[in-house]
Amino acid sequence: MRKKVFISIIAIVVVLVIGIMIFAISFERSLSKSQPEVTLIEKDSWFSDFEVVGDKVNIKCYVTLLNTFDEDKKVTLSAVFPDDVKLGLLKEEKLFAKDSKGEKAEYTLLYGFRSGFYVTFVGDFGGVNMKHDRLLPEIEVTVVN
Repeated sequence: MRKKVFISIIAIVVVLVIGIMIFAISFERSLSKSQPEVTLIEKDSWFSDFEVVGDKVNIKCYVTLLNTFDEDKKVTLSAVFPDDVKLGLLKEEKLFAKDSKGEKAEYTLLYGFRSGFYVTFVGDFGGVNMKHDRLLPEIEVTVVN
């Protein structure tokens, strides 16, 4: 009789330990997935147009971002255009979103909300007035504060 009780207690302890380990692992994974961030919502973002103005190329896009931080955040945006460099539209691949003064633009995102912006990525004209495609470029979001 004592042997059966002892085996039952051992089995219960083993099941409890395994259960606690599974809970701890799943809790840790859920924490890592819920880290606050600012993310690009690609399905609600798009390439709009481009224009050559003197020796500069303005590439216009509409960008929708989601701020999951618990405070307002400022971000800057950059985009990569390798195919437009190969084609000759641009001289450099990585462009930054600029404001009307030609400075690197900062966008303020309210916490917990989606925000949409028309942005203009500005780069040096490479000599060919043709865009490779009309797809949204790969966009990098950098949190400033």
